[in-house]
Amino acid sequence: MGIDFSHGEAQWSYSGFAQFRTAIATREGIDLNQMYGYGGERSWDTITSPLRPLLDHSDCDGNLSPADCTAIASHLHTVVEELWPATLQQDDDPIGTYHRQAGLALADGMEQAAEADEPLEFM
Repeated sequence: MGIDFSHGEAQWSYSGFAQFRTAIATREGIDLNQMYGYGGERSWDTITSPLRPLLDHSDCDGNLSPADCTAIASHLHTVVEELWPATLQQDDDPIGTYHRQAGLALADGMEQAAEADEPLEFM
């Protein structure tokens, strides 16, 4: 059991998706443990990252609007490429390699949803 999306090929286990979101949040200067919904008290209104709608979202249901997908996708591509570069080797970092592959697939799925003017559903 894990997380799938209505568009694209991205999928994670729940724990893997939590690791992925923690990594991209950290890259954006966000400590998820301080954030509302992750056990903290900090309001999401203080966050200006384009990734905010993805980070401030349930990991098991709901959706992101086409507008959210458009705002997130390009930045997500950049963040994934920085965290897990194409030169990353499967044998050296299998988890990072998986996050790279799934993260890029998620960004692509967001682009597909936006182009179709459909929400990206979390399933």
